[in-house]
Amino acid sequence: MSLKIQHFADFDQRKPFAEAHRANIEDLEHELHQAKRLVERIGDSSTDSAALYCKPTTFVGFVTCLADTVKHFMNCIDLAGLL
Repeated sequence: MSLKIQHFADFDQRKPFAEAHRANIEDLEHELHQAKRLVERIGDSSTDSAALYCKPTTFVGFVTCLADTVKHFMNCIDLAGLL
């Protein structure tokens, strides 16, 4: 799935699939909204120092970016001795 397609985080497009799999519809709606906001805010790391270091172009790339970001965040917490 491409992040650039217009229905990437369209709740109405995902709802029938979620209902068929008995997913928590309220959580799905919230998470899709958050994912859409995150994608909109990811900047080009070469020009925006506050941006995430990755710029995904596919859904798999988006998930990989999130996984890498969480991994780095957990490493920072570990180094700070907060765990």
